[in-house]
Formats: sequence, structure tokens, C-alpha cells
Amino acid sequence: MLGNIATGLLTDRWGPGRVLSHVIVLQTTGLIALVLFRESAAAALALSAGWGIVSYMYLVPIQHHLLGLAGAAAQQALALNSSVIYIGIGAGSGIGGVIITHGGFSMLALVAGFIGILALIPARAVMRKTC
Repeated sequence: MLGNIATGLLTDRWGPGRVLSHVIVLQTTGLIALVLFRESAAAALALSAGWGIVSYMYLVPIQHHLLGLAGAAAQQALALNSSVIYIGIGAGSGIGGVIITHGGFSMLALVAGFIGILALIPARAVMRKTC
């Protein structure tokens, strides 16, 4: 809930592209930091709490952007976006299971961090063209 409130305010102020880029960087940094500070329970707890807040910060800028593009098809665009989110959750869970099986939990966070860095490229390209 905190993540949604924060990104609502920030999206209104900065626009969805800038907010989404920052959220991707925060999420990726948090994943990598979890690996680096995994031996400290206090650090892991604080990072997990921050990561949980940031993980809910994607939806607002993406939906804001979709609503701006979709026009009369806004309901369909949001419905498709929800479907894609759940497909991503399912696919990510499967891929994560394979990574944990073959590389362990630390490898999972590092691969996820790398994917987060890669996600900046298409996210920035799309937002730059349409925002």
C-alpha cells in the first residue's frame, strides 16, 4: 500500500517513465543487496521490508501509461495488463525454481538483479517514445 501511494504521488509529479525507471533500479539494487547482506538478520529484514514496498510500485506508473495510450479501450488494456502480470508471476516462479535447483538462492537474486538491469532497456525505450 505504501508503494502504491508513493508512486501515485510521484507519477503525478514526474510522469510514469521516470518513476518506472527509478522503481526498476530500486528493485534491482534491493535484490543484489539481499545477497550482499544475507549474513545480517537486521539488514536482511530491513532490505526485505524495503523490497516489499518497492515491489508494489510498478503498477501505478504502468497503468497510468496504459490508460494514456488506450483511450476507449482502457478497460481491455488494464485487463490484458493484469493477465500479463500473472503470466509473468507464473513464468518467473518456474524460472526461479530452476535457478534455485541449479544455482542456489544467492544465484536467484543475482540473476533476478541482472534481469532487472536488462528490463531498464525496453522500459526506457517504450516510455521515451510514448511519454
